[in-house]
Amino acid sequence: MNKFKQMLYVLLCVAVISCGTDSDPDPVEWDGSWKVMGPDYREFITLELTEEYLFAAGKDRIFRYTISDDISGWNELDFEIDSDISEISDLLYSGSELYVTVSSTVPAEELPAGFITLYKSMDGGHSWQNVEIESMGEHSAPYSISKIEMGHNNMLYAISGESVFRSENSGSNWVELEHKYGPDFIYINNFLLNQVWIGGNAPTFHIYLEVSRDYGDTWEFLSENKIDGIGDGGTVNTILVNPENPDFVLAGLNGSIRKSADGGGSGSGRYRDLYILL
Repeated sequence: MNKFKQMLYVLLCVAVISCGTDSDPDPVEWDGSWKVMGPDYREFITLELTEEYLFAAGKDRIFRYTISDDISGWNELDFEIDSDISEISDLLYSGSELYVTVSSTVPAEELPAGFITLYKSMDGGHSWQNVEIESMGEHSAPYSISKIEMGHNNMLYAISGESVFRSENSGSNWVELEHKYGPDFIYINNFLLNQVWIGGNAPTFHIYLEVSRDYGDTWEFLSENKIDGIGDGGTVNTILVNPENPDFVLAGLNGSIRKSADGGGSGSGRYRDLYILL
């Protein structure tokens, strides 16, 4: 999802510049900035932007919008899952490969032995193949991947349960990476492929962020100190890193967006609200 996040980063920076940081912005300034572009579906969970397509996924469907002057509108892709036991959880497009993860919604013992959690398309979603996972650390099949990202030299990173994994052979074998807590997201910037960020639901209302600057081999826990007054905002839902200034990090929390000017360092003095109304 890196390209889409970069677009959001540009839009956010424009919003910050226009709104300022010393006073609350007028919510009316946001009116008219958005329009419905379809498709007609009740709940989208992830978007993926490429030079040719915009992909949008819900929990049980995937849609593709072709970016062309000759073709308009959305097409639903031929992709089926058993919605009684699973749901689509993430999309990843890199080069010519489109990955889709399907996570379980039932206990592992209720999953069939042949449950597939990772799919790949080499033709923009026209056809699909199962990615056969031979091993995932010390964990036993069936596997269930909730998030996926691509980093340096096409290395794949994934979240499964409370564990983080890395694959160097297109998802067939995975190595479990040591980290502190069970994350909800993975973030990798296309211009900083050595960095892998994870974070999410914070224990005891800490800002929960970890970063690896060596492709996932070692991790730095950035949120040892409590940040007063944020309550449930201790959940970090996503982040963005400025590729031209890696010390500038935006963190999307419940109810606010916060920034760090020192690469995500811990401590309340290093985060402050941007006064963006969410």
